[in-house]
Amino acid sequence: MEEKKNKVNWKVVLGVALVVVLVMGYIKISELTNEISNLKGQIAYWQTEGNNIRSEISSIYDNVDEHLKKEASLLSHVNYELGELDNSSNKAEIQLKVVPKNITEDMHLSVSIGEESAELARTGNEYTASIKANIFLDYGEYPMLHIQTPDGTKTELLESVELSYLHYNYLPVLESDIWGSTTYRNGTLSIDGNVLIDCKPSSASSKVTTSKAELITELNGKEIERRDITSKLVDDYCDFSFEEKYKVGSGEELSMYVEIEDSAGYIHRSSKYFWLEKENSTGHATEEVHTLGIYDKDGNLLNKFE
Repeated sequence: MEEKKNKVNWKVVLGVALVVVLVMGYIKISELTNEISNLKGQIAYWQTEGNNIRSEISSIYDNVDEHLKKEASLLSHVNYELGELDNSSNKAEIQLKVVPKNITEDMHLSVSIGEESAELARTGNEYTASIKANIFLDYGEYPMLHIQTPDGTKTELLESVELSYLHYNYLPVLESDIWGSTTYRNGTLSIDGNVLIDCKPSSASSKVTTSKAELITELNGKEIERRDITSKLVDDYCDFSFEEKYKVGSGEELSMYVEIEDSAGYIHRSSKYFWLEKENSTGHATEEVHTLGIYDKDGNLLNKFE
């Protein structure tokens, strides 16, 4: 009987010990979990601090660079305004005003933009000029100022006079999307499509507006349909649906794009959208091909958007 008691007591002790071990393990796991969470929090904190420090260092470098540029500049002040657009030459007038740091009576200033150049006239300490710039200049194009004295000629690139993509200040900006679904059976491509067009000017002061909008369909790169959708535009915006059927052979490509003409005579074309054709199946408009751009009336490409 005594032996039986001892066996039961041993099992109880063992059970209690296991419970204690489990509790201790749970407590330890909780402590480790808290430590890991704290470490993650510290890592996130130091990552944020590191990013802040990098931003501060970058800002310091930018400020130093800006300060050095100002110190090295021949000018104490530069200002410019955009003038009228001459669409016959694709150029806009730039009204430029500069104030040199050191002015002498025998000083002559001129400015050049590509092949265009102009002399600056002096009024007090200010020098002004009007010069034309192509509205389709790429990024990184700036006027070059020439300061001529008896000691020679010094030049300075006027990086504060931004000439890149000036057309955004004058012309409408075409944004469009074409989507929908198709069914192709027995050589006929049926399209249940949608068209969205937004061609508002990017500048509130722009005088150039959209005068015509068309939806153009091509088969194998050749135009087969040109639909006038100008009446659908309200405040330079429209969103409409359409249903059409086209005879399309196996392996042929049917595409659509939007074209608008603005009041200055420029033609704006959207990307092309290609429609799927596969026997006894349904599909949708496939990838865009980036051929969008701005053209003149003769079809010459003036600016291509990549």
